[in-house]
Amino acid sequence: MGSSPAATPAAPAEPVPRWLWWTIYACIAALIGCAGVLAVAGPVDSRSLGLVLQQAGAAFAPALAAVSAALGSLLPASEERVTALTEDSFAPFLLAHPLALVEFYAPWCGHCKRLAPEYAAAAALLAAANVTAVLAKCDATQAGKIAGIYGVKSFPTMKWFRKGVVTEYKGGRTAATIVQWVTRRSKAPLTRLRSAQELRRLQAAAPVSVVGFFEAGEPQLGAEGAAIDAAARSPTFAALLGAAELAEQADYAFGSVALLPKVGPGASKEFVAQSRSSHIVLHRAFDEPSVRYKGALTAAALLSWVALESLPSVFQFSPSTQGKIFAKREAPLLHVLYFGDKSNTDQYEENERNLRKAYASYKGAVLNVMVDTELKSNANVVKFFAVNTAALPTLRGFRLLGNKKYESGSVDFTAAGFRAFAAALEAGTLSPIVKSAPVPKSQPGPAIEVVGDTFLELVVESKKDVLLEVYAPWCGHCKKLQPIYDELAALYKTNPHVVIAKMDGTANEAAGLDVKSYPAIKLWPAGQRAPVEYKGERSLKGFQAFLAKKCKFCGKEAKCPLGFDQDGNKPAAGEKKPEL
Repeated sequence: MGSSPAATPAAPAEPVPRWLWWTIYACIAALIGCAGVLAVAGPVDSRSLGLVLQQAGAAFAPALAAVSAALGSLLPASEERVTALTEDSFAPFLLAHPLALVEFYAPWCGHCKRLAPEYAAAAALLAAANVTAVLAKCDATQAGKIAGIYGVKSFPTMKWFRKGVVTEYKGGRTAATIVQWVTRRSKAPLTRLRSAQELRRLQAAAPVSVVGFFEAGEPQLGAEGAAIDAAARSPTFAALLGAAELAEQADYAFGSVALLPKVGPGASKEFVAQSRSSHIVLHRAFDEPSVRYKGALTAAALLSWVALESLPSVFQFSPSTQGKIFAKREAPLLHVLYFGDKSNTDQYEENERNLRKAYASYKGAVLNVMVDTELKSNANVVKFFAVNTAALPTLRGFRLLGNKKYESGSVDFTAAGFRAFAAALEAGTLSPIVKSAPVPKSQPGPAIEVVGDTFLELVVESKKDVLLEVYAPWCGHCKKLQPIYDELAALYKTNPHVVIAKMDGTANEAAGLDVKSYPAIKLWPAGQRAPVEYKGERSLKGFQAFLAKKCKFCGKEAKCPLGFDQDGNKPAAGEKKPEL
């Protein structure tokens, strides 16, 4: 082990606040009360109790999250429960730990530094709760090969590994949200249901539930609910279990039921065999409540079907639904957005019915979204799509890839009209909406200010090498970069072949410009329409080396102010540096 500074006395631990103890007691009492209700009702097994507690846990989630967050803040910032991985230890670690969350980070990343104490606290909380999953971290700047294999493009990136299958982590960045996300995915993926009551509880515990119904005696689960040998599974059960293991969304609940022959008028219809073959049914709280699966009996095919059927024919836009509406998915990636005033009840409801009718013709390709423009919480989406609230109702099209928005023009608000609009959106024949700030009358700063209306001329079609920073005025990283970027721009101000430019990404958009985070820095070499993304250190030296390597002219007709050649190297000692 390496040397360390002399130890200093540890600060005394903060006492747990009294309010936190009372919150813990209240949550525990509420959960015990649920169990008491079951006890009064009659004998109950561990599965029934688990389902009841799952529902109770959902009801008390805010309080439990507050408790978890408070406990996390009281824990020391030690990372002893977080395993540091290298390229050599990465694969052996995953073999030894079937369930693991891995953070890919960069030592210089501010977001990673802020995440570190929350991540360490989450690891300690999970260990204290005996959750089988473990947390690890990997320095992507030192393990570039591993980072490349798993498509790490920004920091921090968190990946969930379950028995060798990797998926994106889609939870929050606090100890409480990490614990909640990991705990839910560490449980057995499939619940065996033994009564109609258990089935109804499973359906109530999640917005979407997927249940396999099997003839009595058909292979399903072994003793104590453990999965039986793969060779003994029926194809239907294998597909169901496989999909449950692959599912990464927390709002899918999977279960299996052994059907019984009808024994009398009192038999539950959910558990009476309706056909001689096993089958899978999806239950949801919208549209047609129950849908039977008729596709291929593979885990991937079933999960794709579940993902599609979990989307309603019409979304009502709100802060709670926008994450699912605009979530990254294989399909659909197009959106028809209806903007209207919901207080005009008859018109709003009629157009909603027409949207539902139209949906069948483009299901799987396009999502329908309705936005009530009178809600203050929807003001940002109304502004984003440049909707004139004096001219309602209206439609907008949206393509998730590239964040492209489209105008509707004149619209027929019938099912046929919605189908025609969706078809035009799919065909790419709608007029795009491009946001732009006013064109600057002068360029007083060292960096050229680009807006949406000048992007094509000054950047893409320029005869020069153009380095562009897309920033946000509120972004702390952008503010920190500004003096460095201005110094770089000043160095190249007199260079006839290189342009250093910037654009406010919150006020401007441009076709073909995909910005996922701020600041985004990209280089358009002269005559090349596809940009090269800058991923290096945000320093004067880093930018200079990048330009020396990637610019079309730098190192030839142009002279690099800091003396770098095209390989990013300085001249040897004693050699004369090039001058402007």
